[in-house]
Amino acid sequence: MTTPTPRAISFSYEKRIFLSLCSALFALAVVYSYFVATSIAYTVERGEFIKKSERIVESVALLEREYLLRSNRMTERVAFDAGYVSVSERLYVERATLTFVNAR
Repeated sequence: MTTPTPRAISFSYEKRIFLSLCSALFALAVVYSYFVATSIAYTVERGEFIKKSERIVESVALLEREYLLRSNRMTERVAFDAGYVSVSERLYVERATLTFVNAR
């Protein structure tokens, strides 16, 4: 009967350590590639978001321009011709807030 030599046992531990390190390296490579791909995707998404927000700002500017053009053309005479009438009495609505001072 032969007994295993200490050299054979050390190779088995070395093989386990080597496989563990290779597994860890592979896991790190997978995680690294995931983070790189996610970073690229978010960069592309950010670019699309910036373009979309620029289009929205442009459309708001056009609407503001249209509003200013129309508001400058609106006079009291034009309003009366369109059927608007002058307000004779103004009514104001006041909303009371509930505090300890006025909750008597």
